[in-house]
Amino acid sequence: MSFRMPARGEVFAARKLTRLTQGEKRITIDFDVYYAGAVLGMCARKRISPEQYDAEIGRELTRTYPKERQENADTMAGMLIEAELSRQNIAPSNAAVILSTIDEYLSSSSQTRLTQEGHRLLDRYAAAGFMLLEERYMEFDYEEEFMVAYLSLLDEICETKAN
Repeated sequence: MSFRMPARGEVFAARKLTRLTQGEKRITIDFDVYYAGAVLGMCARKRISPEQYDAEIGRELTRTYPKERQENADTMAGMLIEAELSRQNIAPSNAAVILSTIDEYLSSSSQTRLTQEGHRLLDRYAAAGFMLLEERYMEFDYEEEFMVAYLSLLDEICETKAN
């Protein structure tokens, strides 16, 4: 089980965020880019299809959260389940489907809190998040511009979901 960077995420990590450092810090920054795509995809309730997975998902980033992000494991797992249940319009009263979804995608014994299928699902949300970002904001050169574009799109998606 591992987090895998969507191919479109690689574009943002490599070409757009060029001033960042290498080594362990680079892994954390790459993971942050992945995390941004995943959050965007989950908030929009969009994910790529299983058939698109091999074409859209690239290299392994890491098998666990970077130590600076380990505290986010439970939050990410909760967001994944909430996004998937919401995307499928599962009623909060449908305990059987909710528990089945949790069993399919989460594992309390995993450092990441995700099963192999949970990792694949999160990768699919991340890929869709980068597709959304790419549709709207391709032209920026620095991480500050990336963050402004990202937060603008995230605000727009959240506002749309709230209405």
